[in-house]
Amino acid sequence: MKEYADERRNARECNIGIGDQVLVTNLRKENKLTTNIYTVVGKKGNRLVVVDPNGVRHSRNASQVKLYHSPGDNKDDKVVPDGERELDKEGVPDPEPSVAVQQRPRRSTRTTQRAEYVYKL
Repeated sequence: MKEYADERRNARECNIGIGDQVLVTNLRKENKLTTNIYTVVGKKGNRLVVVDPNGVRHSRNASQVKLYHSPGDNKDDKVVPDGERELDKEGVPDPEPSVAVQQRPRRSTRTTQRAEYVYKL
């Protein structure tokens, strides 16, 4: 029964642990563009205890918290400057892959049946 309910609600485990840096939803809407990075110091179930940079502790639900990824953490992203492409074994640059533009699916329509009738006067 629980598995069915979790599947219907798209429930998933919280992957935030103690010591992680997180972003917390801004409950005060007076300055919505500021982002403060908090540190998790405690966890019990869905409740997380976070500390802001000033040292103030806040208790929040895990749904109000998002894991923070610093800009330098993207190890998988490989930036290739313009004019430089990967070379194959012979030193010849690989051809750029062609991107096929897919068309949107079209709705199939039938001709109307009324067009086939002959009217008698």
